[in-house]
Amino acid sequence: MRDESYLLIEDQDGARLFVFSTRNITAVTAPDRENISSATPVRTPMIAALDMTRSVTPRTRVRGLTLLSGVNDPAALNAALVLLSDPSVAVREEAVQLLIDHPDADIDTVVAIASNDPSERVQQALADLIEERLSDDGD
Repeated sequence: MRDESYLLIEDQDGARLFVFSTRNITAVTAPDRENISSATPVRTPMIAALDMTRSVTPRTRVRGLTLLSGVNDPAALNAALVLLSDPSVAVREEAVQLLIDHPDADIDTVVAIASNDPSERVQQALADLIEERLSDDGD
């Protein structure tokens, strides 16, 4: 219980209990207040994608980053930043792509990190994305 916080939201649609822990967020909904025991867990697509970025399988981590692409949320940004140092080249490449497109990313930092990546594939992806971004800005 020490590592968990709770938030109960009640409105005309029922009640939702959010359980925040150091590892994840779980939402439990109760459609009617009289029957709280019928509460069922709810996982948003973003939470599911964030969980995928923590998978032991590189393919699943890549898929999680792909699902987070275009999500304007600090959690998506943080997941991609963490995965810039992933052992898998494919995961690092996908992380670079997400970060280049994220509106809150510090592009200079992303460029500095990715341009020093040991993989030419990651460096080339970075160059391609920057070139694409520059050409989009020029239109």
